[in-house]
Amino acid sequence: MINKILIFIVMIGICSSLQAQLISYTYPAEARISSFYKMSVTQNGSTQTPSVLVSECPDGPFSAHKIWITEQDRSMSFANFCFDGKPVQVSVTKLWGTKANNVEITPKRYGTIIDYFDGYTVKFTLEKPEYVSVRFVCDDNTDEFNNIKNGLMVFADLPETEIPNLTDKGVSAYGKGCDLMKAEVIYFKPGVYNLFDLLPNGMLNLHDNQSVYVAGG
Repeated sequence: MINKILIFIVMIGICSSLQAQLISYTYPAEARISSFYKMSVTQNGSTQTPSVLVSECPDGPFSAHKIWITEQDRSMSFANFCFDGKPVQVSVTKLWGTKANNVEITPKRYGTIIDYFDGYTVKFTLEKPEYVSVRFVCDDNTDEFNNIKNGLMVFADLPETEIPNLTDKGVSAYGKGCDLMKAEVIYFKPGVYNLFDLLPNGMLNLHDNQSVYVAGG
């Protein structure tokens, strides 16, 4: 859909402490922060506010971007955090448009129970880490085929247990001075990256037995 561009968007929860029960991330100002939704998570009376990022379909003709005209006004917002131990309550607020008459948390097989809903804010509890979709159902967020225009994904993971150490042999931080051919683990520190800055075609090609680690944030 976007030629020769590799965009790194951190969607998988990367956690830095086994002791912590709830870990969330904020992102630099140059990241694409969503104007559609905001979110908070609460566990044991402690509340954190993960950044909500957004990906939007580019404008333009179908022939240029391989996108149906009816899909060019769509977006997907998303946020990630990690938790273990006790359940967390997730609060999501719709920041735009009209009041919704319904909200859906899917997949429905998870049996997620909604604790509160007033048309703009929904609160629900996750008993364990899951990936869920939050769908505010209203006229300005639904097309003629009953598809949601501006969705939200919540990615909740377990705390991470294996984190590469930048001082270990074979681990190299991505950036100027990083030998991409010799590194066994290419380590992306928190931040926003444009791969075209260092790679002529914007593509990071990995060889056998080489891996990438993307830190939270």
